[in-house]
Amino acid sequence: MKAWHIDPRSSLPLHAQIEALIRRLLRDEQFRSGGLLPDEVTIAARLGVSRNTVRAGIQHLVQDGTLIRRRGVGTRLAPAASDRHQPPADRDEELDGDAPSLRLLRVSSRMARPDLVAAKALGLVATQEVLEALRVRGDDDGPVLAMRSWLHPRLGLGRNDDMGRSWATVLTADSATPTSIEHDLSADLADAVTAPLLDLRRGEALLLRRRTVRDARQQPLEHALIWYRPDRWQLRRMVRLGDGLRA
Repeated sequence: MKAWHIDPRSSLPLHAQIEALIRRLLRDEQFRSGGLLPDEVTIAARLGVSRNTVRAGIQHLVQDGTLIRRRGVGTRLAPAASDRHQPPADRDEELDGDAPSLRLLRVSSRMARPDLVAAKALGLVATQEVLEALRVRGDDDGPVLAMRSWLHPRLGLGRNDDMGRSWATVLTADSATPTSIEHDLSADLADAVTAPLLDLRRGEALLLRRRTVRDARQQPLEHALIWYRPDRWQLRRMVRLGDGLRA
């Protein structure tokens, strides 16, 4: 069995590390097919922590519907949770930068420290490394947008996970479903990082969307910077006003 490791020196609490570890284990076919997780005593002994710490990590997964527990039987992946990797198409569109028809031109990931704004949005300390993913989307005429995302450790994602999947699937895999997004849209200038990603010269104008994705309990899942070429991207929104609204 893989991923049996936690870091006592990490700023992330032990129970949260155990929760993330179990989420990774749940991707194994034996658990997706209904296999029982090891019991609390076995997990605690393997990780060198108390049984209460293990129980705290498991309990959150039970509360959000990922796991089910039956006395005298054991703990396993809930049937509904195994289907969470099939998100609605409209959620996919919103999470991929409103450009689902564009193909991925570049995908990469690494462990890195988030910027100060991202760390605050994710509820983490700025010195903590998290999974950072970079995705560039475009078409035959070149790139349209570049997205830099920092993913909360409780998603249980690592550098070996496929960042080329639908982004809604990435944020939903064996975890709480993304249900809300907070956006800030502003102007920006292409710099040494963004200019080559979007085939621009330094100093050319960009549109920047900074967003935070949260689950139903308003817990953060992702914080992202999305840069758009303004000559190749438009934002359209329709807002229906009430009949009683006056000028």
